Parts: sequence; C-alpha cells; structure tokens
Amino acid sequence: MKNKSRPIDSPEEQINWYQYDIESVRQKLRTNSSGLTEEEVSKRLSIYGNNSLPTRKKSTLPGIILRQLKSPLIYILIAASVMSLGMRDFTDAFFILIVVVINTIIGTIQEYKAEKSAEELQKMIEPLATVKRNNGVHQVDATTVVPGDILILESGMRVSADARISKAANLSIDESILTGESTPVFKNTTPIKETDVETGDQINMVFGGTAVISGRAEAVVTSTGKNTQLGKITIAVTQTEAEELPLVKRMGTFVTKLSYAIVAVAVLLALIAYFRGISLPDVILLTVALAVSAIPEGLPVAVTVALTVGVNRMVKHKVIIRKLFAVEGLGSCTYIASDKTGTLTSNIQTVRKIILFEKNSTHPADVSGEGYSGEGTIQFERFDTKSAFRSELLELFTKQCIICNEASLIRKGTAWEKKGDPVDIAFLAFGYKAGITPETVRNQITVTGEIPYESDRQYAVVFYKDRNGRTTIALKGAAEKVLSYCKSSTDSVNTEPLDISLVRDMETKLTGEGFRVIAVATGTYSPDGRETPSEEDIHDLTFLGFAGFIDPLRAEAKMAIEQSQKAGIRVGMITGDHPGTALVIARQLGLAENESELITGRELHALKEGPKDILYKKISSGRVFARINPLQKLDIVSSLVAAGEFVAVTGDGVNDAPALRKANLGIAMGSGNDVAKDTSSIIITDDNFASIVEGIKQGRIAYQNLRKVIYLLVSTGAGEVLLFLAAVTVDLPIPLLAVQLLWLNLVTNGIQHIGIAFEKGEPGVMNHPPRKPNEGIFNALMIQETVMIGLTMATVCFLVWLWQINNGVSIPDARNHLLLLMVFLENYHTFNCRSETISVFRLSLQSNIILLLGVSGALGIHLVSMYIPFMQKVLGTQPVSFKEGLILFAIASSVMIVSEIFKLIYRITRKSKVNSAENPR
Repeated sequence: MKNKSRPIDSPEEQINWYQYDIESVRQKLRTNSSGLTEEEVSKRLSIYGNNSLPTRKKSTLPGIILRQLKSPLIYILIAASVMSLGMRDFTDAFFILIVVVINTIIGTIQEYKAEKSAEELQKMIEPLATVKRNNGVHQVDATTVVPGDILILESGMRVSADARISKAANLSIDESILTGESTPVFKNTTPIKETDVETGDQINMVFGGTAVISGRAEAVVTSTGKNTQLGKITIAVTQTEAEELPLVKRMGTFVTKLSYAIVAVAVLLALIAYFRGISLPDVILLTVALAVSAIPEGLPVAVTVALTVGVNRMVKHKVIIRKLFAVEGLGSCTYIASDKTGTLTSNIQTVRKIILFEKNSTHPADVSGEGYSGEGTIQFERFDTKSAFRSELLELFTKQCIICNEASLIRKGTAWEKKGDPVDIAFLAFGYKAGITPETVRNQITVTGEIPYESDRQYAVVFYKDRNGRTTIALKGAAEKVLSYCKSSTDSVNTEPLDISLVRDMETKLTGEGFRVIAVATGTYSPDGRETPSEEDIHDLTFLGFAGFIDPLRAEAKMAIEQSQKAGIRVGMITGDHPGTALVIARQLGLAENESELITGRELHALKEGPKDILYKKISSGRVFARINPLQKLDIVSSLVAAGEFVAVTGDGVNDAPALRKANLGIAMGSGNDVAKDTSSIIITDDNFASIVEGIKQGRIAYQNLRKVIYLLVSTGAGEVLLFLAAVTVDLPIPLLAVQLLWLNLVTNGIQHIGIAFEKGEPGVMNHPPRKPNEGIFNALMIQETVMIGLTMATVCFLVWLWQINNGVSIPDARNHLLLLMVFLENYHTFNCRSETISVFRLSLQSNIILLLGVSGALGIHLVSMYIPFMQKVLGTQPVSFKEGLILFAIASSVMIVSEIFKLIYRITRKSKVNSAENPR
C-alpha cells in the first residue's frame, strides 16, 4: 500500500466525506476494514504529520517587562532621571526611577497571565486512541493516528480525529465543544446527499475532541491534527489577533497626546529660560522639574486601583474579571453577541406541553415546573365530563414515557440526582409531576427486549410484560415514524379512524411554537415462543399523543435584554440550533419580530462570497444567527468589529474560542470549557445574561470613576505646569523642586485618588447610550474643567509665590508654604472631582467614607512630614504656624468656589438647551 501523493485532507482538497458511502471512503483513503499496517502508518505520518494541534508562541517574562517600558511617558521619566544624574541630583533621580520601577511592576503583574487556550485545545485530543492495525485492535498514542486508520469508539471515550462512521450501535456523541448545543447527537452510517452540510448536521461523522456518550462504533479517520474541525478552530484561535480593549485604546491615545504636549511645553520652557540668560544647569533642572510636574506619575496606580474596585464590585454580581482593563470594557460595548443555550435559556430540556389523543379529540395540557425536578403541575386547557377517562389516558401516556427510558431521576432530601440523556430525564420529571414514580412503574414490569434510539431509526422501543403478564410495547420517537406503526384508530375499542391530518396539524402547531416534539404510542405483541422480540413485532399500536420539549428562557433574560436596549446596546443571538426554534426564542425575548432579522449559516456562507459591504450590512441588521458553525461565529464578530462596533461575545465551548478572542471583549460562562475561559477576559459564574447587564452597569461606573481620577491628576499637573511657565516668564525662581512635585503627584494625590475610585456611581448610568468608539477619555466638558482648574491653581499659587518673593520670604520657606498650599488645593479639588456636573454639597460624604479618610490621610501625612527631620531634609519642609496654615487653607478654597460656579453655569445652560429642544417655537 503506497501513498506518496498530496495528503488527502490537505486544505487544497476539501472532501465532503459525509456524502460518500463507506466503501468509497475506504477507497479514497486507501484503507480497508482491517486497518493499516505499521509500515503504512509511518509513511502517512511523514506526509500528514502528527495528530496534534498548533500552539501559539508564549510570552516570556523578560518580554512582558520590556513591553511595560514601551510608553512615551516612561521614556520622558527615564530621560528626566538621566538628566538628574548628570546634574548629580541623586535624590530626584532615585525617586524618578522608583516611579518607573513601580509602574513596570504593576504592568507586568497585569499582563503576566499567559494565554493557555491552545494548550487546553491540545488536551481535547485523547492521549490514547483505540485503532485497528495489522489485523488487530491496539491502543496507540493519539498523536500517531493518521487518515485511513480505523477508530474503535465506545461509551466514555473521546474521539481522537475526524472520521466517517462505518459501523454504529446506539451511538450518541456530545458535540457541544464544536456546536455549543448540549443535546447529544445520535449517529448513523447513512450517506448524506446534500452539500454544504453544517458540522452539527453531519450525523455520519465523528469529530476530534468530542465525547462518546453511549454506544459503540467503528470509523475511518478522514482528517487529523490541524485539518480536523477542532484543528481549524485552534488555528483560528492562534492566528486571530485579539482586539484591543476600549480602555487600552483610549489610554494609549491619551498617553501619546499627553507625551507630545509635555515634550512641547518642556522645549518651550527651556528655550524661554535659555534666552533669558539662565545657565544651562539651571535650564536642565527646570526641564526635569517641569517633566515631573506634567507627568501624572500616579496614573498607573490610579488606573489599577479604580479598576480593581470595579473588579471587586463585579464579583458580587457573579462577574469575574481575568484582565483588569476589561472592567471598563463591558461599559463600552455597543453590541452583545450572545449564545442561546445556557445564557438566554436554562439549558435544561423540559416537557412544557402535552397533547393527548382520544377518539380523534385532543386534550392539550400545560406542564409547569423548572429544571430537572419532579416539582410542578399538569393543567389541561379544557375541563369536561370525561376527566376520569382523561386521567387514565394521562397515566397510560406517562407510564410509556417512563418505561421507554434509560435515564434515572431520584429525589434525595431536597435535591434531585439525575443520570442519562436530557430528554429521558425530562420525561421522568414529567412522570413525577403526573404523580407517577418511575421506580414504582419499573418494578411492576419485566423488560423482555429493547431497541435503543438511533438517528436513522428515529425511535426507541421497549418490549415488556406488565403485572398481568400481558406482552406490551412502549414506543417514542419522531411523529412520522411513530405514526407508521400505529393502527387506524386511537384505542382498541373505538373503530373510528385516526385523523392523521389532525395529528400532523398538532405537530406543526407545537413545532411552530418552538417545541421539540416527541410522539408516544403503545400496544401489545405476540411473542410466538420467541425469547427476544424484534422490529417485526411493532405494529397496530395505539397513538397516545405528543410531548413538547423546550429549553426554557431564563426568568431574567427578557428584562436584561430590555435594559441593554434601553442603555443603547444592541443584542444578537448566535446559535447552532434550528432556525425555527431560534426565531421563536428570539421573539419571546424581544430580540426579533420577523424572519428578515434571521440569518442562517448557509446564507452567511453565500454572503461571504460577495462584496464585504453587503456582508457587513446584512450582519449588522441581523438579530438572530442560526445553524452557525464556530468559524462563521468568528466571521460575524469580525464583521461587527470592522463595522465599528465594540463587541462583547459570550461563549462556553471550544467552538466559541476564536470569536471570544476576536471580540473586543470575550465573556465565558462559568460552566463552560477551560478553553473558552482562558481565551476570554471575563467569566460569568452563573451563566446568566442578567449578570452581563449588571456587569455593564458596574463597568460604566468604573469608567466614570476612572475619568474622575484622571481629571484630578491631570488638572493638578496642568496647574503645576502653568505655575512654572508663569514663574519663568517673569524671571522668578523655580517654585517647586522635582522631589516636591513627585511628593504631590505620588503621595498626597496618590492617597486621595483611591477614595474617588470608591464612588458608587451617578444617577442614570444605564439611561444613556454607550460612549462612541472613537471618543477619547477627555470630552469637551472634561477639557473645559481641566483648563479652568489648572488656571485657577496656577493663578492662586503664582500670586502667593510672587507675594512671598517680593516680601523677602526666603526661597526655601516660600517653597514650604507653596507646597502646603498645593496640598490644600488638592484636598479641595478631590471633592470637586466626585462629579463633573453635580454640586459637591449635594453629594453625601456618608456614601464614600473612604474618600474622607483618603483626604484626611493625605493631609495628615504631609503635616507629619513637616516635623520629621529626614523628611524635612528630603522635601525641604518645615512646620508652619497655625495662623499661616489657616490663611493658606482659606486661600485654597478658591478652587472649590470656582468649580461650583462652573457646575452651576453648566447645569443652567444644559437645562435651557433641553427646554428649547422639548418646546421648539
């Protein structure tokens, strides 16, 4: 057996293996039912390579550290430190370098969470595989599996590669890691005639990484490694560039612009000083001081604190943040692409409706109760005089559902223990609600034979003897198949023909309402001396009715979606489920109204071949995406991002990993796969969409607080820069030394800004649309306030500095007074920063005790430093008299007065504009 040609499953030669019969598959792969020889396996390994998945290059610790230094602000600080060393000003140089080291450590800690998604994907491939080789069955290393190998599959195994099924007995596979749908898929060997069949519909194929739930099978390996469905997802994860989080983009833009401004001002100030005859050493000293004053050295710490507070608040609402900057990301998203199963729905198959048939009349009933438990009721829609007979019919129907069933559901204390197929478990829960205990029913019968459910058979049957010794059949399955085994009347006494059109109308009605419909029938058979009954014994059954299954909506989902829409956030549902079911769920949630808002995987495939703008437009208008495979989910997210949306994507499986990585914000479910969690930025521990909405609220509050912190730091820095410019312009000495400026920026302000991070949020945070994707941290209002406060601080300090110099106060004493004045100004301004528009006197201090403690602590530390000899030497501080301190404290109140006047004018102007808009002439 020789195969030196191009690999069969190479990307250049895509073959729809599900279309071929098994003999054709074997011929194309040059194999047979006995498997390959070891010699042939070696040859194919050299052609196809190992059955392993590609991995992404890991980040090293030195690489992460170096990335923290790639910031314009860090470059300026390092330059300032070098200049200080050149001037032999070791104190300033030391403190500046300490700032650089602290920032680097903080950044490294944030980033040192290596992505492990590719490693987890590799674990999806079973380390050992059972194969037929050399005319025998062997266990081999799964990485040595090649196309043409014959896999042996049994319950509990994980599939090692993609393969075409050649033999199957009651085979069901959990393909949730690929499709996101938790219901096991029953497999068969029948070729599929259609082309472009989605992964979830290829019922004669098994896929690497999926798990065998029940049955046995043999399958011919068609693809290995990177060419498997799982491999394609892995490639998408490793090659997809993660989108930057909104705050990262905004902070990057802000830092770059601030750096340019600092350099420009430093050059301007140096030129002014030089041309005024100031010596070069003094010019360098002045430039260093200016750089230190302009750079908000406390910004990295401030950002970390503000976001960490947000993290802690989100944990209380079942939201875990893996990447710190993702705290604000939720508040920035404009589009949430949500899974259906388990996020918007409960991921619990439930019998919600039954329709019993008797003499061609129907008895519909609603079934209540949530989850896999026996708690609930059955309420018929109509009450009539035949209720006793209807109760007998309900009992007969329920018993057949329990008998033709392989699951178990047992109550232990207040909990329910379950095992088996979700649909079978739901049938048992229905039995409890009907007042019939499964254990009692099973103890009253003797099973004589059974035919398990298989997808090509479309039914399951149990043959049994009841307590009277009567040989009976319990049958459940697809309506069309069950009807084919039923007699023409609905009971053994009545000869009235069964109205097939009525049965089909009822089935269509249930399907149209989004139910998964299973029919139930019963009857007797004659064993004729045979020990084991067979399919030939199934005939002339009595049709009993339908059970309508649904995965119920989460109770909070609809309200949470309404809140999202009210907040200006669009929500789309992406699922591998049937389009009809998806649309019904979407209508119940208020996500969609008609089919024009539904896009199927097949439609998406066709659109992808055409112009990109049409694809983007169609995806942007869609609200429901059904029969979507993992790579199509990636296409949807990529298109939304390209269209300018800030996209948050939910997911819980390997199938979601590429889209989670591509999105601006990946949100994994707590019950999901480790791959999804490691690829995401956020984990929702209760799998609840409502938790995402609460996270959005907390994200918006965190961003509000972050802006307030930045406003405090930047406006204070602006005041210091303007003070320097004014002093140099009129030929006055440098007002403050670099070390004093570092003290203000890092210590006093550094303590106070922590309190602002604990603000509880302003009213109406969820009543306005998300920020525009291109909006910077500073909007027009914040720029106005920063300039105003900067000018106020600079003017007040300059006048005090000028008065002291003109009145013979020594420069060290004048700097001591000016430093204390700046601390007082920062204290007042911290309270200003609690809101950009609301008066400080309308904000209760009781709502933020930490802020009061922070301001008191900052002032206290500075006052103490004025009395400690070591700090006096480093900072140039000295004690001041009570009278001097009181005067400086009173002067500093000017910054609060100016801020209050500005806020009052802003509120009056805004109210006037609103009134004009509401009452146009």
